[in-house]
Amino acid sequence: AAADLCTDFARLVDSQELPGLLERSARLLDASGLIVWLVDRDGTHLRASLAHGYPAQALARMPAIERHADNATAAAFRVHDVQIVKTNGMSNGAIAVPLLAPQGCIGVIAAEVRHGREGSEMMRQVARLVAAQLSTLVAPAHAAQQQEPLRDAAAR
Repeated sequence: AAADLCTDFARLVDSQELPGLLERSARLLDASGLIVWLVDRDGTHLRASLAHGYPAQALARMPAIERHADNATAAAFRVHDVQIVKTNGMSNGAIAVPLLAPQGCIGVIAAEVRHGREGSEMMRQVARLVAAQLSTLVAPAHAAQQQEPLRDAAAR
């Protein structure tokens, strides 16, 4: 299932197919939801950009995360490595995986994982595969957005 999902990420032509791939990613990870956080132009905040399992209005209201914040998403961004939040038995656990690209870490995919699966090495590796495939899709667009201010300044 992970190989099929990665193949479908690699074959993505129409961005309208991305929500279905995020849904499949969430199912594969047994996640009730996942959020793709991308770093802003100045590199100081992560902003929720894509999600599955959350209403669109909730995504729009999510505050930015400072890159130095004391949480798993910010830590995954800073250290370029998987971070885990263990379930406390009352709420889900989480896996936060950096989106790595040639220009460095461009964001994080954070999944709210059910049934204690954040403790599974296999689930962490599957999350890394999903993040690697997703980064190949968002990195070019992210790089273009980062260059916009330079192009705008050059045009003035």
